[in-house]
Amino acid sequence: MLKANEHFKPMLVTESMQDRGAVSFLDISYVIALLARQKYLIAGSILLFGLCGLAYALLTPPSYRAVSQIIIDPRRLDLFQKDSLFTGAPVDVGTVESQVQLVGSERIASKVIDDLKLLTDPEFTSVQPSSALEVVINYLGYGPSAGDDVRPSRQAVLDSFQKRLDAKRVGLSYIIEVSFTSLDPAKAAKIVNALSDAYIEDIIAGRLGAIQRASSWLETRLEELGQRAVAADQALTAFKADPKNVGAAEMYAKVREMESNVSTYRALYDNFLQRYIQTVQQQSFPTVEARVAAMANPPSDKAAPKTLLILAIMLAAGGAVGTTLAAFRELLDRAVRTGDQLAEATGAPCLGILPALQIREPKRKRWFSSNRIKVEPVERQFKSEGILSVVESARFSRFSETIRSIKIAADLTIPGGRCRIIGISSCLPNEGKSTIAANFAHLIAGGGAKVLLIDTDLRNPKLSMLLTANPQLSLVEVVERPEILSQAVWWNASHPNLHFLPGRTVESEADSFDVLSSKGMHELLAQQATLYDYIVLDFAPLAPVVDVRAALSMVDGMLLVARWGVTTIKILERAVRMSDGLADKLFGVVLNRVDMKKLKQYDDLDSKYYHNSYYLKYRNVKESAAA
Repeated sequence: MLKANEHFKPMLVTESMQDRGAVSFLDISYVIALLARQKYLIAGSILLFGLCGLAYALLTPPSYRAVSQIIIDPRRLDLFQKDSLFTGAPVDVGTVESQVQLVGSERIASKVIDDLKLLTDPEFTSVQPSSALEVVINYLGYGPSAGDDVRPSRQAVLDSFQKRLDAKRVGLSYIIEVSFTSLDPAKAAKIVNALSDAYIEDIIAGRLGAIQRASSWLETRLEELGQRAVAADQALTAFKADPKNVGAAEMYAKVREMESNVSTYRALYDNFLQRYIQTVQQQSFPTVEARVAAMANPPSDKAAPKTLLILAIMLAAGGAVGTTLAAFRELLDRAVRTGDQLAEATGAPCLGILPALQIREPKRKRWFSSNRIKVEPVERQFKSEGILSVVESARFSRFSETIRSIKIAADLTIPGGRCRIIGISSCLPNEGKSTIAANFAHLIAGGGAKVLLIDTDLRNPKLSMLLTANPQLSLVEVVERPEILSQAVWWNASHPNLHFLPGRTVESEADSFDVLSSKGMHELLAQQATLYDYIVLDFAPLAPVVDVRAALSMVDGMLLVARWGVTTIKILERAVRMSDGLADKLFGVVLNRVDMKKLKQYDDLDSKYYHNSYYLKYRNVKESAAA
């Protein structure tokens, strides 16, 4: 009975490895690498937004903006002023802002709409697109047609008019800038000039109304004062003519009082009469403190759409959206991309990375049946050496160096002096564990050690498919009948130290577990351990099945294979956690099927370290020495 290696202590991830593998979004190099990894997504987003902006700029009808200026003159012309023709005090900020609001008021806008008959103008009566999407819809012919009754109301035309109108104060001056935007430059100038004139006319009309009201009030007061003055004069005359008042002492005081009243009424009458005359004269020549400083001319350049500005904004928005999507994509990408991530997830050192190999795999088929077992001796030669020749054809490649690193780690962590039983597995199918197991066994056998390679993946014996041609016996039969082992083992003349025991697909999932956990399996390994230096077991994946757990107590060490960009950190952590005893026997992990061109976008150090040029230098040195 085999016992677990009590002296086996797995290598742990060092603090320096964790520090080097730590990812920080504030790291400039990481941000640059992220942008490089997601360059197609970001470029696609920028291109899409740029095309949308360009389509909007090309499909939107150009509009033109005409501008006029109105000045609020704090001085006011007064023809009846004795000292100066101009009077008035400085205009405060509130007054100017009030005039700005008056220019954009509905009263002024309604007057211009009526004067220019804009209620029948197609530019204001037709429904205009309010967004880029509506522009595209109308361009494609899905918008309102010419026959549709979509004429807006007067209020809708007024709202549309005021949206195109803009009035603002120029700095701290007394100048008001009035602008209007239209599809026709001449119409824009005509409307903005009409607005300025309507504003001046409104002020004049307001001033005339005030003067007329003042004149009416003054006229009423003059009539009243005139009547009072006449009445006072008549009363004074009657008082003097009365014989009773002649010679009276108090007569003189009463006369003076009545004469004072008459004088007062006459003075008031004269003053009101003068103001009335001035007011009546101002009705024929009203003066206002506002005037047009600059008339609008038809603009030559369009105000909108600003093609360059739209493109710049849309390109920037596309870049921002693309970068945001790239960041979310990075956060959602939990696949293992670097050796440091793999080591941190499993708690075992990453022994190296292996590039993707192009090996043609045969179609899967079901082999064996209980009634086809033949025990007659046949020549059992390896069908193909393609999968085994990687470490030979490229001895100084990164692939071969990683396989050597696996052997060194196994020799250092598993005590010598007896057969080392090493299991190789992965978390998921199609991660390349069978290729690594075959090359690992071949490398050891090439060094002179006797190796038995066993395909223990009874769910999908891919290694048996690659190395053998229609085997008649397999591990399943050997466990049941140990005496036929010699008839089930395959070998090859070019690899005399390497023997292979194929596996086959079992009838049910429970059968594979029973085979690997059986007493016959224990006895088989114990017996072969006396004949071989190494026994390499190609196990089924950890995540979908429990076969590895059944045979974990029989191995001295485990190697875990993860596929670059496919195996997730969560699956790795769960596989190690759920497999009791795996962490104690896991002497290393490897990252397989790595895209070396993309690796530098995730780990620039590893991509440089594992570059083929370094290994080729050693080959060139060796060849030069041999020459």
